[in-house]
Amino acid sequence: MNREQLLTEMLVLSKRVFELDFDRDEDLAELERIQQRQSDIRAIYDRLSSEDGQEPTQKLRDLAHEITGLETENVIRMQEFKSKLEQTRRDIQSAKRVKNVYENSYIQGFGYFIDSHK
Repeated sequence: MNREQLLTEMLVLSKRVFELDFDRDEDLAELERIQQRQSDIRAIYDRLSSEDGQEPTQKLRDLAHEITGLETENVIRMQEFKSKLEQTRRDIQSAKRVKNVYENSYIQGFGYFIDSHK
């Protein structure tokens, strides 16, 4: 693969991430696979770039610019999803505290002792 093919694949993967619904478990599993492939592509691209030693062409720069824009939007979406999950976690913890206040706090305030040895 050459650098242009690698960046084209990276662009396709970035677009796929943009289309994912983070609320679906299947899409989160797909996100992990995509991120692994993106990492592999970056390593291959870096190796090819260092071996080639040539400056990137305008087409490569344009592809990189488009990928960067999509990845920026993907990061924003992931941060929003993370915030949503954190709020849900806080809501659940708050509900658990309220539940425990009413369920576990009953203490008998009075009682009788019957002595059977009288």
